[in-house]
Amino acid sequence: MLSLKAVKLGVIGPFYRILCGAVVLGSFCAFGWVLADVIRSAEGLRPNLWFPIAVAVALYCFMLLFLMILWERILIQVGTPNNHAPFPPRLRLYTAYSRSWLARYIPGRIWSLAGRTLLVNRSGVPANDVAHSVVIEVVFTYGMVTIISGSILCGAYLHPLVAIATFIVGTMFFAATLIMTGRLAVKDISQPVDYSVIRKTLRRVANRVSGRFFFSLAFTLKGIAFYSCYSFMQLSFIVLIAAAFADLDTFAIAVIAGAWGISLTVGWLSILPPVGLGARDGLAFLLFSQVIDVSSAGSIVVTSRIVMLATDLAFVAAIECLASGLTRIPPKIWHSRMP
Repeated sequence: MLSLKAVKLGVIGPFYRILCGAVVLGSFCAFGWVLADVIRSAEGLRPNLWFPIAVAVALYCFMLLFLMILWERILIQVGTPNNHAPFPPRLRLYTAYSRSWLARYIPGRIWSLAGRTLLVNRSGVPANDVAHSVVIEVVFTYGMVTIISGSILCGAYLHPLVAIATFIVGTMFFAATLIMTGRLAVKDISQPVDYSVIRKTLRRVANRVSGRFFFSLAFTLKGIAFYSCYSFMQLSFIVLIAAAFADLDTFAIAVIAGAWGISLTVGWLSILPPVGLGARDGLAFLLFSQVIDVSSAGSIVVTSRIVMLATDLAFVAAIECLASGLTRIPPKIWHSRMP
């Protein structure tokens, strides 16, 4: 006689497979819809220089790999205190990451979070750990890109010393907030202690953000350092695209880099458009046109979107091809090469 647990697994298993398949299929459909719209907008697009675009493509490919590895490290840090079971092979995590990457093109931020949570959970990692790792990744990514971009704009429009002060103060406040959030989250809010309603609310919010994960000083500083590197690469990416269409001086480079970072954050905060389409591009175009001509500003925005779309697809295809190739390796050789 089958146990109740076996019956539940027999019912839930196919449901999860169907749901994961729907997320992957929906991601590709949404991606194709965005790609078709961008291709229609790219008619007659011709840069003055092709070399900066080639470098931008290579840089964006590296950024995607960099982000994937950083997320894996966060997941391990989040899951280690809560889950003593061994983590799945690294390639399986990377495959789940790549398959959920295109879910960003589905309108609504929930699909990117839910898609990765579902796919990684099927590999044996608790869903809560996966969800919290994605939230922490988002906080570090857009927190640092906003601080760095705001500092650059302050330096461009005010004074370089103001940029340095803004970066130092902003980073210190960001780090202190993360550490305090972690400390609030790990405390047991069910203890019968006479806390105020505001403090209880803050602790519940902190728990939703980081789960039971404690933001140690070392983890926070490493996160800030690594995601600062990513932020600078992201800003360098748009400067390279801009250099292909316009002659840039120092002031224009600073404004374009800072404006791009701010537009990335605004695009992520706009929930309904896929990958910030419209909100991010519109704000970037508006700010770019303050330092270069309108035609070049429009070309930069469209080209950046095309490069990101093409590279996203190439990234997913490369991970899938790698996974498919390794599955053909005989089992003994495969286990000897497992990370």
